[in-house]
Amino acid sequence: MRGEPGHARRGKLMDQSLESLLERLKREDALAECGEEVIRQGAVLPILGQLGWDRDNVREVTPEFSAGKGRVDYCLRIADRPAVFMEVKRPVEELEHHQQQLLEYAFSQGVKMAVLTNGFQWWFYLPLSEGSWEQRKFFAIDMPEQDVAEVAKHFREFLSRQRVADGSAVKLAQELRESAEKSRRIEETIPRAWKELCEAPDERLLDLFADKVESLCGHRPSRDQLASFLAQACPASAAERGLPRPVSVPLREVVAEILRNAGNAMRAGEIAEQLAAAGYMTRSKNPKNLISVMLAQSGEFVRVGKGLYTVRKGKGEILRRAQAPGRTGGSEPEYARISNGPEPRYVGKFRAQLKSPDTMASKIREYIRKRGTVTQRDLWKVYVGEWDGRPGSGSMNATIRTLEIDGYIRTEGRGETKRLIWLK
Repeated sequence: MRGEPGHARRGKLMDQSLESLLERLKREDALAECGEEVIRQGAVLPILGQLGWDRDNVREVTPEFSAGKGRVDYCLRIADRPAVFMEVKRPVEELEHHQQQLLEYAFSQGVKMAVLTNGFQWWFYLPLSEGSWEQRKFFAIDMPEQDVAEVAKHFREFLSRQRVADGSAVKLAQELRESAEKSRRIEETIPRAWKELCEAPDERLLDLFADKVESLCGHRPSRDQLASFLAQACPASAAERGLPRPVSVPLREVVAEILRNAGNAMRAGEIAEQLAAAGYMTRSKNPKNLISVMLAQSGEFVRVGKGLYTVRKGKGEILRRAQAPGRTGGSEPEYARISNGPEPRYVGKFRAQLKSPDTMASKIREYIRKRGTVTQRDLWKVYVGEWDGRPGSGSMNATIRTLEIDGYIRTEGRGETKRLIWLK
C-alpha cells in the first residue's frame, strides 16, 4: 500500500509542473531532429512522470513489452495488468504508417487504450472499438500548435495514472467517440430527412407552415400550395430544374487548397490567419486549435517538421469557392468563403510594403521582374536560402497574391510548379 501515497504526492507535483514541462518542450526545436530514444527520454517519460506514472518502476512503465508476435515500446500497467500500449516514433515519421501494428497488438491483448506518439503529436485510440484503424482514433494532441493549458487538460483526462486506474479515461474516450459518431450520422441524415419532408410533407409540417403563413398575411394557404413550394425548395428538385445549388466546402478541403496553393509547409496558426485574411468565416472560438487537430487526425496531410504540415499529392481538384454559412440547405459547414466579398485584408499591408525598396515584398517583386518568369519553387528557395525568410511563413504567398491583384504578375498552374509571369 506504500505505492499509492507516493502516487498521491506525485499528483500534487504534476499539477504544478506539467504546464511548465509542455512549455519547455514547445521551445525545444532540436528535438524535432532527434531519434526515438531521445524522444523517449526527453519527452515521453517526463510527460508520463508528470501524469502520475512511476517512470522508474518497470512494473508500471514497462519498456519493450511483449505483445504476442511483437513488442510495444511501453506498456502502462495498473496492478501488473496492461492498461495502455504506447509506441514512440521519430518526429520526422508519419504516424499513420504505424497505427495498424500498434492497434493489432493492443487488440490481440485486449488492451483498451493505445497511444502513438513522436513526442510532439499524440494520437489516442480505443483498439477494441468497431471501425477501421483510423476510426478507432478518438483524439489527437499537437503540442506545437495547441494551447499549453488545453494540451495539459487533455493529457490529464486521457493519460493520467489516476484516471486510467479508475477507468474514467476510457469512459470519457468512449463518450467522446460515440458523440463524434452520433454527430456525424446526424449531419449525414439531416439533408436526407429534409429531402423526404420536401417530397412527401408530413401533415404536422404542413399545419405548422400554414399557421405561420396565415399569421403573417392573414390568409391560409392550401396544402397543395405548401406542398408545391416545398417540392420547389428541395435541393434535388432544384438540381433537376437546372438551377444552381449552394456549394459548401469542408474545412479539410479548404485547408488542403491553401497548402496546395502555398507550395510549402505551413503551421496551423498561419493557415488560420490566411483563412481569416481571405474572408473565411468560422463558428469555432479557437480556429487554430480546430485546424491543428484536423491536420493531425486527417490522413490527407503530412507532417514534415515541428508543427509544419503539407498536403498529400494526387488528391485531385477541389472546390474553390463556397457560399456563406446558412445558405446550403443542409448542415452549416465549418468554413465557407464569401464569394463576392472585398479583397483580402492583408493586401493593403503588403501593398504598403511594396512602396519601400527595402522590404521583403519589394525583394520578391524585383526578383520576378528581373527574371520575367519564375516558378514558386525557385522563389521559395531564394526566399528561405538567401533572404532568410521564415519556413512556413505566409508572407511570400500574400505578396504574390498582392502582386497578382495589382496587375504586376499573372500566375499559371498550382503548387510548387506554379509559374509567376511578370506583366508590367
